[in-house]
Amino acid sequence: ASDHGSIGSSTLDAAKSVNVNWSLTKDGTLAFNNYSIVFNFNNPADLDGGTNTSNFIVGKYNDPSWTYPTVG
Repeated sequence: ASDHGSIGSSTLDAAKSVNVNWSLTKDGTLAFNNYSIVFNFNNPADLDGGTNTSNFIVGKYNDPSWTYPTVG
């Protein structure tokens, strides 16, 4: 597991992250404006040392830009 390849252009702290990437893809017939998603990771080794999961945010990468959806 590793950080996203473009994490350096984000405001995410690569030293305090989950070293897992998730990808969401819609097929040609699916249309939506909003979504709700839960991100899980199963391997504690995917966490960088000293991370606090209650401080996590989500970064959404859509080449070449990052956005930071509201979580909660």
